[in-house]
Amino acid sequence: MEARLTNSSYVTATACDATHFFGALALTNSVVIEDTTNGLEVKFTVSNSGMTIIPTDNNGNVVGQFGGGHFQAVFSLY
Repeated sequence: MEARLTNSSYVTATACDATHFFGALALTNSVVIEDTTNGLEVKFTVSNSGMTIIPTDNNGNVVGQFGGGHFQAVFSLY
């Protein structure tokens, strides 16, 4: 899965101005939604994955890059 924090113009956030979170993933199994399906719930898990925030200045006040572990998406149909 790839995720990106963006600002209100949907441009990748370069400072602490993120207002949106977008993600995309390639599924290994199909999610089948039928006429009897009432909804789809997706839970994103980032626990125990690790994360790195790399500043662009020596004071650590400006975020330059994010790095870290994988997101896990769990789908539930109801």
